[in-house]
Amino acid sequence: MLDKQALLEATQEAKPHAFMHAAALTSGEDLQVIKVNVLGTLNALEAARAADVRHFIYFSSCGVYAPSSKPIDESGITTTTHAYALSKLLSEQAVKLGKALMTAWLLRIDAVYGPGEQPSATRSRTSVVHQIAESIHTGQNLRLKCAPYDVYNWLHTKDLARLLSVIIKHPADSVTRLYNVAGPSISVADLVSTFQALKSEIDLEKLLEYSPNPPPRHGVIDSSKIKRELGFSPTVSLEDGLNDYLAPSPIKGEGWGGGEPIKP
Repeated sequence: MLDKQALLEATQEAKPHAFMHAAALTSGEDLQVIKVNVLGTLNALEAARAADVRHFIYFSSCGVYAPSSKPIDESGITTTTHAYALSKLLSEQAVKLGKALMTAWLLRIDAVYGPGEQPSATRSRTSVVHQIAESIHTGQNLRLKCAPYDVYNWLHTKDLARLLSVIIKHPADSVTRLYNVAGPSISVADLVSTFQALKSEIDLEKLLEYSPNPPPRHGVIDSSKIKRELGFSPTVSLEDGLNDYLAPSPIKGEGWGGGEPIKP
């Protein structure tokens, strides 16, 4: 993403109708996170504009929101107390200012999960779902960096893929659209209970330990706007999503085994 010339050439060669920009550092040294995420977005914008792309889809994050006791819609209070949130907010502004004639989609996505998830060089810590599933598979004890009352808005990758297929078929109109993209709000305690119901032969209470001082989370995400305007709402149940992780060898990226077609 920092090699602007290579990105320009690759985009010119592909001549895409839509450009989905999801590349980012989620942790690491603060200045590096900001540099990679913001400059990468500027380079992506320039490449997309040069190739006459019609839809620019930016993967932002609900991590930009400050903690709140009430459901958070797109007008919610944001925070710049950590580099990742700052980089996402700056990148959103860059997209708004630099989109030119492209239709810009700013997707503030919350807790995404799905089969094939694994640690990477840019994301060393996987989702709570993955961590618990791996603990079940290996039988190793796990100390979660969250509390049982913490709320996540789990969105399955199949639902996210379905949303993207809707977006790229939307008429291009040069408008900037900002949406929260999130699944149902589920506490960590309820997540663990659902795992326990699916794997009754394992005593999760003996495997899991909660953090006594978890970092604050933003809370419940209100994603009613995207349902109202695009007709999108998640369809994959939590039970079905967790079963993807509990299938043989999903931790190493062998989850779907071909999978099912994504239907708009």
